[in-house]
Amino acid sequence: MKMLRAINSDSHDPICHIELIVNVFFGEGEPELGVHRFRNKASNSNLVTSLSAKSNLPHVFVITSFSPDMEPIFEGIRAAGAKNNLKVARVIDIDEDYKITDKIAEMIDNATLIVADLTHGKQNVYYELAVARTLGKKIITIAREGTKLHFLVRDWNCKFYNDSRVIEEYLTKRFAQEKCSLDNWIR
Repeated sequence: MKMLRAINSDSHDPICHIELIVNVFFGEGEPELGVHRFRNKASNSNLVTSLSAKSNLPHVFVITSFSPDMEPIFEGIRAAGAKNNLKVARVIDIDEDYKITDKIAEMIDNATLIVADLTHGKQNVYYELAVARTLGKKIITIAREGTKLHFLVRDWNCKFYNDSRVIEEYLTKRFAQEKCSLDNWIR
């Protein structure tokens, strides 16, 4: 209730919005990526501004479950990005020493575009999607046919697919459209 009052009192604190979204999606429990971890990061710097230097290359951050059946889908997303000269990455693809939650926050913040695959309904995927929405990121939501979308996500457009070729073709077109419509694409 305290968070609802904070939102209703015209709060512009993105952490408050993230906490509200997480509590609505997951009750009082904390998902794999904890609100407190983002709160601690935000207390040291502003979450809405860059957590690190922005990349000069337009890029797509993919929010997805890390399971073997999702690899062909990611490869389809990556191929669609390559056709549009976009760097496509997941946090698991970064080969360096990092704290996962901080790297995810940084990658969401620095991304030009987000692709969120809700196929397995993982809490951390929904949480990362909530963070991206709170930051006002342009998001393309996708899911395998038969996936049940939860709560408020049902109100957003979602492209359902049955194999990687379908999603690659769709995203090739969407990435091209987004590149034309976004003012902040760096060429």
